[in-house]
Amino acid sequence: MMSRGCGMSLWAALLALGCARNGTETDNPAAPPKGIELVRSDVAYLTSSDASDSNLKAVEKAQRTFALDLYREMAANADPGDNLLVSPYSVATILAMTYAGARGNTRDEMAAVLHLGDAAEALHPAMNAIANSLREESEQSGLELELFNALWLSNHLEPEQPFLDTLSQYYDTGVYRLDFAADPDGARERINTWVSELTRGTIEDLLPERVFDPLTKLVLSNAVFLSAKWQDSFSPELTETDRFTLADGKQTTVPTMHTHRDCAAALRTDWRAVELPFVNSHASMVFVLPNEGELAEFDASFDEARLSEIVQALGVWELSLAVPRFAYDASLDLVPRLASLGMRDAFLVDPADFSGIAADSMYIGVALHKTHIAVDEVGTVAAGATVEEVRTKGIAPALSLDRPFVFFIYDHATDTILFLGRLSNPGGEPVSAEPVTIPSDSERICTLLDPCQDRTTTVEACQASLESDEPAVLDPCADCLQLRHDLCLGDEYCTDGGVSACDPTACADECPDHEF
Repeated sequence: MMSRGCGMSLWAALLALGCARNGTETDNPAAPPKGIELVRSDVAYLTSSDASDSNLKAVEKAQRTFALDLYREMAANADPGDNLLVSPYSVATILAMTYAGARGNTRDEMAAVLHLGDAAEALHPAMNAIANSLREESEQSGLELELFNALWLSNHLEPEQPFLDTLSQYYDTGVYRLDFAADPDGARERINTWVSELTRGTIEDLLPERVFDPLTKLVLSNAVFLSAKWQDSFSPELTETDRFTLADGKQTTVPTMHTHRDCAAALRTDWRAVELPFVNSHASMVFVLPNEGELAEFDASFDEARLSEIVQALGVWELSLAVPRFAYDASLDLVPRLASLGMRDAFLVDPADFSGIAADSMYIGVALHKTHIAVDEVGTVAAGATVEEVRTKGIAPALSLDRPFVFFIYDHATDTILFLGRLSNPGGEPVSAEPVTIPSDSERICTLLDPCQDRTTTVEACQASLESDEPAVLDPCADCLQLRHDLCLGDEYCTDGGVSACDPTACADECPDHEF
């Protein structure tokens, strides 16, 4: 069990997230009130990175791997009906700053969880390069991305100079003095105010009462704010109240945005994905819809290879698209999640080694993460609406995000996952109906084949012939037929490369060899 200890120095790590400009301490609009001392190294902040291309790519890949490790850990410990949200980039930034002061096995465990490998020594220059790239992106595009770091230090703690040098040179921050011993609740309120102002009121009261005590020595905080408009906004006149099927099969109604346009999308047998770019930006929001009833399987398989597969598969499709309008907050205690990933010593009184921060004995006692996201017709965390031309031509696949889906906000310039989440419940009004029953694979296969021309086998006879087949055989067959059905909007005569769902050769490689 993780021990918070008594009579020991407490080191508390705080992560505070909101959801659109990438800032630095020097232009911090919510600097602490007068009277709070700033302690910072004289080493200048690097505005141009000294990281090599190979090291930068290695750290970028490590960040993506860590991001998806954290997501899978969250999903594995959440109810299927829970919404999830995390800013992996922000978590990685705080951990990288902490890593600068870790030593011994504590440092080794953190390096392993962050997947640093041979790039460990290049971590800080690479993080600096990523931050500078995001800052440049924010200044030159329509994306508004703010990221601020701050360290809040006990008046009774003297930081090590190399630690301050690293924070100043690569993260553009120092430490602010607070009296945790004499006024722990006042310190809590000041940090909460800092977080609230930098996230424009989207994150309130992040730190609960009595979270600090006289043993608190150091708090790291991070505030992220993202606001971005879609490159092609949704017309509010086309927003309708549609049904959304929850993970338990029950249904709710939610305002749903509709459009018909060319989109970057990928349609695969196990999932569908669509990318909505932000205006004048390398960043975009990608929505991934797993097959019905297969959310848990997708979550468990969502690793760096799957992410790369999704991003690389995106191509231009003409789509009839439906996206629910949603907004929600999420809170996360990072201590058990990071410990489960292998970062254990950092949270234990005796083995934790942060002697690179200060000579005092310290461990991580608190690691909190809170996020907010809102998606509407204009973009992500934005107000207002813009009318656009809606056009149709021919038959286009329909992609309706009407059941739980995964999403991530991705910066293509740095291959960085800024936000990552899962929408399982968009809220709205419950529908008075029995839970939707998810059909079996054999039911899906036989129902999809039933409308085919010249077909004489009944659905019942078709299902009976499949009773003895293995589920692992039926699933890819049903998924393949479903994909062809979706591509043709249910039109049995629609062909894709000359093969339709009703063609005897359709999905032959995936389907069992039966005479239907």
